[in-house]
Amino acid sequence: MCAPAPLTLRLFPFYNAFPMDNLPLSNAFRDFARQPGSAIAGGLLVAQVINADTDVDWCRAEFARLAGLIGSAVDARRLIEFLRDQGFAGAQSYYEPNNSSLEHVLRTKRGIPISLALVVIGVAEELGLRANGVNFPRHFLVAVDDLLADPFRMAVVESADRRPGLAQPELEEAGGFPSATSVDIVVRMLNNLRPWAVEPDHPAGALGLLGRQALFLRTPVPL
Repeated sequence: MCAPAPLTLRLFPFYNAFPMDNLPLSNAFRDFARQPGSAIAGGLLVAQVINADTDVDWCRAEFARLAGLIGSAVDARRLIEFLRDQGFAGAQSYYEPNNSSLEHVLRTKRGIPISLALVVIGVAEELGLRANGVNFPRHFLVAVDDLLADPFRMAVVESADRRPGLAQPELEEAGGFPSATSVDIVVRMLNNLRPWAVEPDHPAGALGLLGRQALFLRTPVPL
């Protein structure tokens, strides 16, 4: 017996059935979709979806505090080593929704690759380093200046370590590390929350995630 085709929600019928104005933070997400802010601003929006009481000001202050601890004479490699020494690492309970909350990750020092990447980006920006997320296949990475790092291990990805992940048809190293925009990061973080949201006890949460993603996507949203 063939598996059923995945369902999709097309934008206009979805809005009619579940108006976006009923969603908390709908205006903030709509504004971000129109004029995307930084990756950190996007991550803090997602954190507020998980916990409405997210302390945004504390999160920003924590980035500044961590940057102050490392000092001014720092490069990309030293930043990654410093965050690892501070205890930032991958969470054992990978699929907990709090692992996508930037505040929770900053307080517990545990998260998933994309939320830990935001920690790297947030501290790097405080230090004046160039940093961005990287949509590597199956695993989110982070680039600081010209250095590539795996935030889940909080370790630099050396050239020899890149090849296994590139062992796919038509995937070359030159195109295998595309930068993730702040919108890419928000959509991916919302997508990571779906396993939690589609539980029977959270139908409104699932619809809310789809609604927020629909603000950014120009294609049908898959269920």
